[in-house]
Amino acid sequence: LGTLASGGLGLLFGGYLISPVQRLARWVDSSNPDHPGGVLAAQFADDEVGALAAAFDRYQHRLEAFLHREREFTADASHELRSPLSVLKAGLDVVAEDAGVGPRGRRAIERMERRAAELGDLLDALLYLARSESDPVSGVVDIPLLPTWQHLLDDYERVYPTSESRVRVTGDPNATTMAPTRIARLVFNRLLEHA
Repeated sequence: LGTLASGGLGLLFGGYLISPVQRLARWVDSSNPDHPGGVLAAQFADDEVGALAAAFDRYQHRLEAFLHREREFTADASHELRSPLSVLKAGLDVVAEDAGVGPRGRRAIERMERRAAELGDLLDALLYLARSESDPVSGVVDIPLLPTWQHLLDDYERVYPTSESRVRVTGDPNATTMAPTRIARLVFNRLLEHA
């Protein structure tokens, strides 16, 4: 009876001692970097668990500052890169309308217009990838990876036919990714071009 009683008391006392750590673990597990922190340490006693909670508060503040800087950089990069790109596209449109431009000049303008469009697409993809997961993005869908890659390879081989055998991709037929279709195709196309 004594052994059972001491074991029961030990379990109760251990649960009492470990409950602040469990509360802290639940908070950390449910915390969101987008919500301001700094209130966790006040909920715990001034002991080892309280010191750990204060450390989490400081970490939360650093994380908030990092996310704020990241969002500012993304907004600045978007503006600073889109503005000159818009000017470049407008200038190319004006030059393309000039009747005095010969065939050689037209081909050069078409190449520049294609490159400017590619640069705009690449900028869209990079800004999407730099965004926080919490930022709302429209058009996000479930994209099946295997069929999408095979379709891109088929398109590539139609544009650049070779005498070699066709490239086939293999993998998990159920693998997917969540992204806007246009951005996913841009990223996949860039990877394919570099491959």
